[in-house]
Amino acid sequence: MKIKRRDLIVIVSLLLLSILMAFFVQRFKSNVNGDYLLVELNGKEYGKYPLDKDKTFKIEIGNGKYNVVEIKDGKVNMKEANCRDLICTHMPAISKGGETIVCLPHRLILEIIEEDDEKSKDDGIDKVVG
Repeated sequence: MKIKRRDLIVIVSLLLLSILMAFFVQRFKSNVNGDYLLVELNGKEYGKYPLDKDKTFKIEIGNGKYNVVEIKDGKVNMKEANCRDLICTHMPAISKGGETIVCLPHRLILEIIEEDDEKSKDDGIDKVVG
């Protein structure tokens, strides 16, 4: 199969567009350290923890499932989990506003929020958990 000129133009355009979008997302990403860790389990708020206090806690999901979360030096890390893929435990530590760690098998979301986010939240839909 031979690549036509139009195909090449489309490929190059899509490549440039994706690089441009990646640049803008990185540019506008929050560089402000967050104030709290918001933990959501099955789409409901499980707890909110300040990042200025070191803490390690275990989240019991049920049926023997669990995740261990560590807050240390203003950063959050998923220390341990007994889910199938363990992708959440390999994620880098988070500390900036809007960063997340997600454990899909356990339907657990760790999100860094800033103090301003709490006050400025409206009743709009931010995310959907099915």
